[in-house]
Amino acid sequence: MKQSSGHGAASLRRAGRRLFADHATRGGSPSAADRAQTTVAIRRSVVLAVARAWGASVPDEGTLAHGTIDLPRPEPGRFAWSLGAVYEGLLELEVAPDGRVIDSIGRRRAGAHFTSPEVADDVARRALAPLVAARARGPLLVCDPAMGSGVFLSAAARFLSSSLGVDLPLVVAEWLFGIDRDPTAVLVARIALAHLGGLRPEDLAVRLVAGDAVVSPRGAPAELASEALSWEDTFPDVFARGGFDAVVGNPPWVAYAGRAAQPLSPSLHAYFRARYPAFAGYRTLHGLFVSRAAEVLAPGGRLGLVVPTSMADLAGYAPARGAHDALARPDEDLPDYGSDAFDGVFQPAMAILSTRRATAEVVVGDEWALARADLDDATRAILERCERLGRVPPELFGERGFQTSSGDLARLSATPVAKRTVGLRAGRDVRPFELGPPSLFADPAELGGRLRDPEVWRAVAGYVRQTARYPMAAQADGTPFRNSILAVFGAADLPTDGVLAYLNSWPLRFLHYMRFRDARQGMPQLKIGHLRSLPIPAGGGPWLGDLARLGRSLGARNDGIDAESQARIDSIVSDALGLDAGSRERVARFSREEGAMVRPRASKAPSSPAAG
Repeated sequence: MKQSSGHGAASLRRAGRRLFADHATRGGSPSAADRAQTTVAIRRSVVLAVARAWGASVPDEGTLAHGTIDLPRPEPGRFAWSLGAVYEGLLELEVAPDGRVIDSIGRRRAGAHFTSPEVADDVARRALAPLVAARARGPLLVCDPAMGSGVFLSAAARFLSSSLGVDLPLVVAEWLFGIDRDPTAVLVARIALAHLGGLRPEDLAVRLVAGDAVVSPRGAPAELASEALSWEDTFPDVFARGGFDAVVGNPPWVAYAGRAAQPLSPSLHAYFRARYPAFAGYRTLHGLFVSRAAEVLAPGGRLGLVVPTSMADLAGYAPARGAHDALARPDEDLPDYGSDAFDGVFQPAMAILSTRRATAEVVVGDEWALARADLDDATRAILERCERLGRVPPELFGERGFQTSSGDLARLSATPVAKRTVGLRAGRDVRPFELGPPSLFADPAELGGRLRDPEVWRAVAGYVRQTARYPMAAQADGTPFRNSILAVFGAADLPTDGVLAYLNSWPLRFLHYMRFRDARQGMPQLKIGHLRSLPIPAGGGPWLGDLARLGRSLGARNDGIDAESQARIDSIVSDALGLDAGSRERVARFSREEGAMVRPRASKAPSSPAAG
């Protein structure tokens, strides 16, 4: 979904930054103790001034004249989003102890990226439409557990009012609930939604509250005691009737593992692990929000949350999917908003839409099915056929690459230098049946003994490039490699040479590209989970021996795949997979047009390399 509000978001964020800086220059240098309070006070003053300039009924605290605000007044339905965009800019700055205005890391650590009105409208409609169809008048109680400026609640209110014919002020005053850790964000939401419903911000104080939606007072770490929130005590009337009818929103995207890991105190880490089964595998804050949101729904209630698209299929998210799926049934064909759902942020986004089960079930966290508008009939037929086949043995693939940190890069050289004589291969050194020389050289002593022993590297039979749109595999030679290469291991019933040829076939490349979203994103990724879920016909057979002979010859040459050998490999694999003529043509078209990163070399001799 291409957003029409991107330019406006950037302009409003810049306006927020400018207003923060202008206001900060009028104050003195705060003490270290007052630094945070000064920053919050400036943000609050700017928000109130902008809201007053846009016609909202808010208190005039006299700290910033609204006449200094030169911003176009937004349309009524975009008020929450517009004020949120200004506030997003305010979050990017803070005041230093010496009075200087500096960039803040708070927004990134909090995962605060406010959602466009187009995405909010779409999620609200998808989540609420089944409820509207089942109820002629309502009420329908909707909560956003990380409401920010109230964009999702605004979208929900407008949809419910127009769909059910209920007065908008009534919907805003009695049907909407929200939580946010940031008290100033709560103020923004109260202002925006009161303006939408013709109310006063204080009219919404008991339903739009400050607190931590995933931390309860019971068992909460002392550091969060002031923010911990009991849903049942805060919204007693809601839970007296069984819970919310819908939970919508965009929870903070914060990872506590991986390259983008944010700090997390040991006490809060222990609390999350004890409280949430979802806090396992790839541990994230948005995973906890998905789990908690499902818990607070009434039976038959609807969930609609914007989350990273990787949550649908990444193996590390299986515990989070399982915790959700035990309580709520995911919709089919979930919307994929692509990488432009948030202005200035490259992160593919989707919506998890689901319905609360009557009773909890035991599930395994299967992948969530994303809508695919890009699949033609031939492609769907191939995917469905291969889905019915068995899977390769999981032990066939593994991760053995050296995990380099930013500090390690200074200890690696592009050529052998002094004691840096041990070759270290990277993904770019691997092409189909062609292994280039090592890109890097290291001194194991400089790496603190973290480079694995030689026998570990010799146990690897093949390499697969990790940053790629589809598998590209070559024979291993025992050289150490970075984590940009995935490892292939031998198996008794699956000869390595045959496996490498299978991976380098166009039918397998096509399947991988069409099956896995990571292959189609801006920086494609090939993961162990992808390789382990590839189909393979059961029982082996002559086809695998034929592939092994071709693979052995091509591997010995280490010069890529010539056109004739590629055609033979593709024919053998197509036969084994049972592809008909139409399916083969679809794969061939993919190899010519859509997917070709690697072109086969011209045949060097009329004879088949398999003869050797």
